[in-house]
Amino acid sequence: HPIIEYLLERPRMMAHRALYKILPENTIPAFYTAWRMGVELFETDIRKTIDGHFVVIHDSSTLRTTGVSKDVSQSTLAELRELDQSETANASFYGNPKIPRIEELFQFIKDTRCIVNVNFDYGIDPSDVPVILDKIYSYGIANNVILQGKLFRDAYKESCVSEDLPFTDEAFLEAGLRGNVLAAYSYGYSGDVSATNAVMKLASRYRVPVVIYTVAAYTNFKKLDKTGVNVMMVDYYWQ
Repeated sequence: HPIIEYLLERPRMMAHRALYKILPENTIPAFYTAWRMGVELFETDIRKTIDGHFVVIHDSSTLRTTGVSKDVSQSTLAELRELDQSETANASFYGNPKIPRIEELFQFIKDTRCIVNVNFDYGIDPSDVPVILDKIYSYGIANNVILQGKLFRDAYKESCVSEDLPFTDEAFLEAGLRGNVLAAYSYGYSGDVSATNAVMKLASRYRVPVVIYTVAAYTNFKKLDKTGVNVMMVDYYWQ
């Protein structure tokens, strides 16, 4: 799969919620700004509104990012689009951007050909998957999207590359695009570089990329960079 080859090619940073510590979290201006900074790999989250639309937001409530408390799953798209992401990093500089629709995210991917890991773990039903996959194909971005979530882990569990890399709630990223499965070993960094080296050795045997989340300190970033880990999910843009 081309994404596997891309992730194995050289060490890369994955922008967690589009570098949400320094840019307006999960917003279209943040995605484009990070891309102009040199980011090619992103992580983001989607949820479903009460009227059947998909929006790009991490939390179940809008309170933290907008200052107004609304339950995403119980709100209409129009109600959510009335809100500004005013509580996110540097939001005023970017005009307090809106909560994006998934179509805006997919247009960004089409425009830039970046790769985006989309987290489906929050309020997405199995019946939603074909709808989202059709949108992915209609935008021509099937080779630019990683689908992450329990839905895909369950559906493709039999495709596990090795019993040594077990399926757990946080173990794999899956791209279940009409039968093409992408698996990457993913785990949280505990500060133990030797454990990371052991995982790298095992994963390299099967040509499985290793994704480390979330690397929030520059010192850990430098330590992990020396291990040759494939992807580090980061909140800041480091070099």
